[in-house]
Amino acid sequence: MNELCRSVAEDVQYLAAEWNQDVTTAALRRGSSVLRRLLVNDDFLRAWKAAGILGRPTVEAPRGEVFLEIPGHSTVEIIITGGGDYGGIEAALAIINAGGRPIPLPAGVDPIGHKFTLGEFLASIGIYVDNLRIRRREVISYVANKLGGAHLDPRRTGKLKKKFEALDRNADRLQIAQVPQVEGKNAVYFELLSIGQLFAKSGAAREYLKWYALAK
Repeated sequence: MNELCRSVAEDVQYLAAEWNQDVTTAALRRGSSVLRRLLVNDDFLRAWKAAGILGRPTVEAPRGEVFLEIPGHSTVEIIITGGGDYGGIEAALAIINAGGRPIPLPAGVDPIGHKFTLGEFLASIGIYVDNLRIRRREVISYVANKLGGAHLDPRRTGKLKKKFEALDRNADRLQIAQVPQVEGKNAVYFELLSIGQLFAKSGAAREYLKWYALAK
């Protein structure tokens, strides 16, 4: 077994064990570099292929795009896709809707348990704000590259400049409210936690760790 396969397995085990309902914001910030390596830098996918596992890795997770595909979605101001567990509370699809009325879902649509390929999961909405669809992979990069996960960098340049500036600008709005256990929790970190937890318990992670246990 090569070092890539071994280190990826250890990092997936770390996420499963440490990114639990009691994890701190500081631990999430530090751990974002692990999540970036696995998912943004594609180490998990490279290890999956090196292991010779058949099929494409999949993740079951909430899908925020559902609320932007419904006629009249222009009233949606913020979506925090979530799906994680913090303080014993599982929260998914927090929405601020300027229209004042709930947005009706089409019959038969399950926005909570959508089955993604790993690539689709990372390309899907983590946070929607200022009419910008901020992908899950971009949430990881924001914390790891800009908020001190791997680098503390106040600069906002390049292709993600507008999205990162929107997260900066809306920091006060992106707070979880009306849920005592997570009251005031920065939604960017809750979204990061959700991404890590959803990935760590995914079919992709289970299948890879099953292979690793047999290959050791």
